[in-house]
Amino acid sequence: MTKEERIKILEMVAAGRLSVEQANKLMDILSAKSTTDTEKRLEEGLRTDEYTQEAMGRIRGYGKTLDRGLRAVGLKWDKPHDAGTDYVKALRGTGLVELTTDELATLKMNGVSANYVKSLREAGLGDLKTDQIITLKSCGINADYVKALREAGLVELTADELATLKMNGVSANYVKSLCEAGLGDLKTDQIITLKSCEISANYVRELREAGLDVLSVDQIIALKYSGVSAGYVRDFARNRMKSSDDETIFSNEES
Repeated sequence: MTKEERIKILEMVAAGRLSVEQANKLMDILSAKSTTDTEKRLEEGLRTDEYTQEAMGRIRGYGKTLDRGLRAVGLKWDKPHDAGTDYVKALRGTGLVELTTDELATLKMNGVSANYVKSLREAGLGDLKTDQIITLKSCGINADYVKALREAGLVELTADELATLKMNGVSANYVKSLCEAGLGDLKTDQIITLKSCEISANYVRELREAGLDVLSVDQIIALKYSGVSAGYVRDFARNRMKSSDDETIFSNEES
C-alpha cells in the first residue's frame, strides 16, 4: 500500500465516509496487493525502487487500485465532480442563480438535476436553499410525493417537515386513511408520533366503533401505548353494564 493510499483512507475516515473497521479492512486488501506486487517484482529480478515502465503503470493505476479496494468493502470512491457550463445554465433556468462553486459541486455530486429542482417548484416548493434541495434528494423525495401529501391535506409543508415525514415512512395514503378515520387537521409531529406508535386508521376506527368516538390524538396514543384494544373496550363496557344491572336488582330487592 502506498503512502498516498493510506492518506486517502485516513481522510475518508476523518470525513465519516469510512468506519475504522472498514478502513482496516481496506488497508489489509491494499497491503496484500502491494506485497504480491513486490514479490512478483523480486522474482523477475527487479529492484523494488526501480522506475520501470511496469512500475510507472502501477503508479498511474493507483486510483483504480483504491477504487477496487473500496468496492471490496462495499463503498465507492467519489471522484471530483465537474459541474459544467450546461449544468450551471440549466440550474439558473430553475431560479438557482447565485450558486457558489462548492454548492454547484455538491448539487452535482448528489445527483440533483435541473429537472428535479423544476419539478419541486411546480409541486409548490419555491425558494428552496441548496441544502434543502440536497436533503430532499437524499431522502428520496420527489414531486409526486409532495403533490400526494398536498392532496391528502398537508398543504403548507416545509422541506424539513417533508424530510421528517419521509424518513419516518409516512405516506400520503397513511395521512389520508387517518383523515377518513376521523383524524383531520393533524400536525406533522402528531402524524409522525401516530406512525411511530404503529397506530393505523383501523385501530382508530375500531375504537370509535367500540364506543370511544370522541378521542384526541394524545388519548389514542395513550391507549395504544397501554395496550388497549377495541375488544378490551367492548368487554369493559359490557362488564360495566352488567355491574350496573346487578346494582339495580339489589336496589329493588331492598326496597
